[in-house]
Amino acid sequence: MISKKRGLAALILLALVVLQLQPVLHPSVNVPVFAVTNFETQNHFTGNTTEVSVFVPPGNAVAGNILADFLSYRGIGIQSYGLLSSFNMPAAASSQITGELNILKQDFGIQYYVNNGSAVAFPALYQVSNASPLQQTANEYLPSDIRRAYNFTYPLQHNITGKGTTIALVDAYGDPLIKYDVNAFDNLTGLPPTNLTVVYPNNYHPAGYNNSWSIETATDVEWAHALAPGARIVLVIAQNANVSTLDNAVSYVISHRLANIISLSWGLPESQLGTQGLNTFSQVYKYAADSGISVLAATGDYGAYDQQKTLTVNFPSSDPYVLAIGGTSLYPVNNHFEQSAWGGILDGSTYGSGGGYSSYFSRPWWQVAPGFGSAYRGTPDVSMNANKNTGMLVISEAKPYKIGGTSISSPMWADVISLIDQVSHRSLGFVNPLLYQISNTPMYKTSFQDITAGNNGYYNATTGWDPVTGLGTPKVGDLINATQKILSPYGAIALINGTGYDSSGISASLSIGGYPSNETYNGTSFYYLSSYYNSGNFAKFGIEVNNSTISEGYMISQGGEVFKSFTPLGSFTSSTHSFNLNLSASGQYLNFTENGHKTNLNLFLENAGRSRMSFGAEQIASGTNMTRIPYATFTGVTIHKNNTNLTPAEVYETHYSSTGYHEYSTIQIESSSASNYSVLYNSKPSDKVLGTYVGSITEVLYNLTYSAKPVGTFSLLNNPSPSPPQWFVDGQYITGNSYTFASGGIYNITAEYGTGLVITRFIHLPSMASSAITVSSGLGYYSTPDYTINVNRFYHFNAQGKVTVPVVSGTNNITINSKGFNPYARDITGGHDYSATLIPRNVNVSVFTFPGNASVEINGQNTTGIMGMHTLSITPQSTNVAISSPGYQPISYKIDVIPGNNYTRQETLIPLNVSSMAVINGNVTDGLYSFPIVGVNVATKDSQHTYTNNSGYFIMFLNPGNYNISFNQTLYKPKYLNLNITSTQTSSLSVELYPKQTNITNIPSMKIGRAFPLLFYFGYVSWSKYTGPQFGAYQIYISTSHAMTQYRTVTVGNQNTTFAFITGIIPGKNYYITVSVFLTDGEIYGSHVVSLGYSNPFVLLANAAIVIGIIVYAVMATRYLGRMRKKREIKF
Repeated sequence: MISKKRGLAALILLALVVLQLQPVLHPSVNVPVFAVTNFETQNHFTGNTTEVSVFVPPGNAVAGNILADFLSYRGIGIQSYGLLSSFNMPAAASSQITGELNILKQDFGIQYYVNNGSAVAFPALYQVSNASPLQQTANEYLPSDIRRAYNFTYPLQHNITGKGTTIALVDAYGDPLIKYDVNAFDNLTGLPPTNLTVVYPNNYHPAGYNNSWSIETATDVEWAHALAPGARIVLVIAQNANVSTLDNAVSYVISHRLANIISLSWGLPESQLGTQGLNTFSQVYKYAADSGISVLAATGDYGAYDQQKTLTVNFPSSDPYVLAIGGTSLYPVNNHFEQSAWGGILDGSTYGSGGGYSSYFSRPWWQVAPGFGSAYRGTPDVSMNANKNTGMLVISEAKPYKIGGTSISSPMWADVISLIDQVSHRSLGFVNPLLYQISNTPMYKTSFQDITAGNNGYYNATTGWDPVTGLGTPKVGDLINATQKILSPYGAIALINGTGYDSSGISASLSIGGYPSNETYNGTSFYYLSSYYNSGNFAKFGIEVNNSTISEGYMISQGGEVFKSFTPLGSFTSSTHSFNLNLSASGQYLNFTENGHKTNLNLFLENAGRSRMSFGAEQIASGTNMTRIPYATFTGVTIHKNNTNLTPAEVYETHYSSTGYHEYSTIQIESSSASNYSVLYNSKPSDKVLGTYVGSITEVLYNLTYSAKPVGTFSLLNNPSPSPPQWFVDGQYITGNSYTFASGGIYNITAEYGTGLVITRFIHLPSMASSAITVSSGLGYYSTPDYTINVNRFYHFNAQGKVTVPVVSGTNNITINSKGFNPYARDITGGHDYSATLIPRNVNVSVFTFPGNASVEINGQNTTGIMGMHTLSITPQSTNVAISSPGYQPISYKIDVIPGNNYTRQETLIPLNVSSMAVINGNVTDGLYSFPIVGVNVATKDSQHTYTNNSGYFIMFLNPGNYNISFNQTLYKPKYLNLNITSTQTSSLSVELYPKQTNITNIPSMKIGRAFPLLFYFGYVSWSKYTGPQFGAYQIYISTSHAMTQYRTVTVGNQNTTFAFITGIIPGKNYYITVSVFLTDGEIYGSHVVSLGYSNPFVLLANAAIVIGIIVYAVMATRYLGRMRKKREIKF
């Protein structure tokens, strides 16, 4: 038995050894997949290699997997950066590999580019001699100057800072002092700290130091933060400036969804890439647009010729899916700013704003603007200040510079897009159509400064778009508002005039066809039946479609305040979708039926008495009016009135939008009969009567005030007499044309003239009531908060404590909002009273302590101090704070935390024997720029320490004696002071620290050591240990695509753990794995990608042997235990 166990153990051990060694085994099979340790060490070929970039279209992951396996089998490593991958192709195997690539191109649509080494990108950077920000002798612009020059008043007044958005920057080599530089820039310009994450993707190996790229990196980060200080910044470092390497990093950002905006301050002439390179890398930018990501790129600083012998433009700014950013000169003139195009000719070469026309890309469909007339893609699209002589402050490697170049225009425009995204509550993604659409409306003059003076050495700035400054520079506040107007609905509505305003409903059959694949489509199309008064007062019910989903729902507006709700019905396909729709209105009740599904709303609409039945279609959230909406028909349109069905009469088609340009809408309604209509795209539709004109109809119109006793105000449509009529309610004469209704019901409203003319209308008045709502905070020490109560979505009342509000009979919806509290919402029954206790949102209680090692308890809970600051998120309440440290007098107190207000306090503990101690205090400042340094650890060798606060101040208590005091902060060189204390007097110190030099090549390397499948369900992966400071977590990414799309993650929080077992690794699939380490200071280091699967027969056999061995061992052990049990029973 023992020998058998040893045999099985040996078998299992042998199998595990095979799994460990299998990366170096290369079985002679067709296309194997096996785990590898490091693709870079597997090259079986010697001699010269050429870098190859491959783009695999979305949805074709199999092509990427085939390519990876094909290369891996031949010992060639391939690195994935999302849908873009790269590998080094040996010259000896080039024909074989390109043959395989051409097959994949033909079968799967991949694109590839063979880089001959000349395609190197350059930063679009112009530098003037070092600036002097403290003395202001260089007159460099600061963020505050740029805000004034480009009209940032509106975002500043409305706290629009880019919050909730992320801007990614891709640069080569990096800036060794980027964290110091950004911190210095923020302090010098009064900006809040930058929320910066630095990413080193795919086993980053720095190629060395480059001064120009170091300045470029600092420029990008600082000015991407300068004008959108609430945006998160992600800096992705490429290891060299090859355009393929930089585009790899761009693809990495897109596939990992690191940002919703990407700014690129580099490029190269189109001719240096050629058709193959342009076609390959253009797919990356189309992928970004399809993914809802905005990409911006600088057009370069060498004018129309871009340092070439012929006119040319820069890539990637020339790509149709990229917003190209040019440059201007910005001059202060009498307390305002003036601009001209930046550029000219110097020493026989053009310089300034890159611009012109692509030799490769045709004019994209969206590039339609005043002044544009080429058949090819023109650049730039827009511009901002870039002249080096009117440049901006940048801190790089601790030195101040005055910087120009379109490389600074690009991150500034990224800031503008960030602000627009925040206001839009979503990522707008591909923004080019939106900006060009503005240029085709009257809003162009208010949203952009059209630059009409200057040149770039060949092209001149002219009225409208030009190939020097594009559409011009932004007037940011007006541009933000213009984008919202473009994104607002535009459409066509058919107003049914001939059947009167007293109709009670409308019905129709709606058919929506698919849209042709060659037509531009974005946003959402809405086909509706409506009770319509005007553009701010309506109730629309119908069907909404976008390029993936079809939904039913409604959109209701009163006074411009919109309430909407839609429910998905399924996928929107190219086939025809049919619906039977019916809308009825009676009093406060709106009822909508779609294919038998009913929606009932209990609403009080003040202008319902001025509304008429209608139908129409509109486009929502579309960045352009060139969207060709899906073709649709309304058939069997019927008006319901007094239990009678009527054919529509005098249907008037009119168009609407929020642009102030009546002709903006490109949706048209056509009639084939009085009851049948079609909806289609028309670039220039016109308002018109559809069907027979029936002449003027005199009708009673009315509106109601929302109150417990509504007041009705009456008027006549098409008043037949210049004198006013007499008004009667249920036959009772009233003075004037207003009447207070005591109760709901049906009323007869009559207008009479002395000539005997009588006009009558019956109206259905909602039954109204009052409800008292008592609101409290639930906090005894806090008085009842101010709040706003919203009743039935459209009626708002500001109050404190108890409030009585009008409500309709039946069910009402109320929402209560108050600063510092969660929204409170519920349904109430009209006429009943209610109480509401608001629940406060958590706030932060923060206590900064001297000394730095003090313990802080908040409500009995220990807190962790970070550089002397202890913070705890709590529910507002009476809060106990206790602060203590050995040898010090403790402090304790109670605070009543107010909802909506974070609490911050600084406390200094006093030693128990303070009378015999000296006080050492002072300030620590930056030695170069004199700003206070936060978080400096001030310590003695006997472990006494404290930290500097936000003002750079510190305080310590020391007994007389000799001390060596150290001053340490992550970004600075440590400083040591010898201090001899002979008395108990106070000594004040002024300490200056200087930035710590960092070797840019000293970057941690993340590598995967082993990865293999186990037991047909598990996977094992190990990686190199991160040994540096500020460890956060390891994160493992697992995907079935070599592009690492649709990945899942496993997080490991222990720094010393360098392996993990992952689940769900099953036969029949190939898996791809990468590991990243996240640091607490925002840096991320990623490993290469390895493959994992059972295609390797050695792996398959080894796992089978282990499983068989375990099964056999389990059977033998069971039998053995059974025999032992029987022996014990016999013995007993």
